[in-house]
Amino acid sequence: MTHKSITMSKTKIYSTIFKAKRILFIAFLLGTMHTLQAQSSWGVRAGSGLSTIGVRGPNPAGFTYSVKPVYVLGVYHNWKLSRKWGVTAEMLYAVKGGKDDKSIHLHYVNIPLMFNYYFVDGRLRFELGPEYGYLIAARSKGNSVSEFWSNHLDLSVNFGVAFHITEELSIGTRTNYGFLD
Repeated sequence: MTHKSITMSKTKIYSTIFKAKRILFIAFLLGTMHTLQAQSSWGVRAGSGLSTIGVRGPNPAGFTYSVKPVYVLGVYHNWKLSRKWGVTAEMLYAVKGGKDDKSIHLHYVNIPLMFNYYFVDGRLRFELGPEYGYLIAARSKGNSVSEFWSNHLDLSVNFGVAFHITEELSIGTRTNYGFLD
C-alpha cells in the first residue's frame, strides 16, 4: 500500500513537471514573436502584495482567511505597437494564499497577457488583460492542504496602472480577480 502511494506521488510530480515545461514553452513562443514590427523590450518583474482566499458556496470546514503578504518574480516582454498602445507577455512565479490559524502558501506559475494604454508622454500606463495560472504546490505549516486545492488551473483578469520613472524602471500596482475555484 505504501509503495503504491509513492508511485502515485512520483507520477503526480512528473505530470506537474511536464505541465510546467508546456507553460515555459508557451511563454517562450510568446517571447519570440518578432513578426510584429514594433518597438520591444525585455525585463525583470518583481513585486510584493497582499492576498486572501475567498470561500465560495458552502464552507463545511468553517474556513475564514485573512490577508497574507505575497511576492511575485518573473520576466516580461513588452511590444509597444504605437505611441498609445502596447502588449506585454509575462511569465511569473507567484506565491499567493491566505491565513487562518496557519498560513497557506499557493505556489503558481502565471502567464498574464496585458494590453497597455499609454498616456502622459508614455510615462503612465493602464494595463488590462487575462492571466492563466497553474498551481504547482499548495503548502501549509502543519497539515497538507492539497485536498482543498485539487483544481490546478487558475484563470483571472488583471487591471493595473504603472508609472515609468525612467526608461528602465517603473513602479505600478495591479489587482487580480480569479474566476476558477
